[in-house]
Amino acid sequence: MLRMLKQSGLQANSPACASFPSRRPFHTAPDANAFVDRARICHPFHPLFAKSFDVLKRRRVSGVDTLTLRQLGGGTLSVPREWTDLADPDPSITPRQRAARLNAHRLLELAALLRELDLREPDAGT
Repeated sequence: MLRMLKQSGLQANSPACASFPSRRPFHTAPDANAFVDRARICHPFHPLFAKSFDVLKRRRVSGVDTLTLRQLGGGTLSVPREWTDLADPDPSITPRQRAARLNAHRLLELAALLRELDLREPDAGT
């Protein structure tokens, strides 16, 4: 490129070059000192569920916010942002509420409540 500029008689800082600014950023590699986000895969059926990765890039593909993540082996993978812990919070849950989770403790509480209700209800057959 520089040789082509010299042959044409233009210099890199000439007004003719300034009128055609490059669309590409000067540096394409991530800065080693830059803050790197990490994302954890939260989609329960994804084969990399619960694994965390460095975020290399954020972009929108076909209307979907997508993250490009760095794999440990040096490769990359792209996943929808909604499949990670960087997804927007659920608007139906207020900040003070927690999402209801079905766990063993809650199931035991439910079973005890059902037994108690069953004991209170008069037998329909008599």
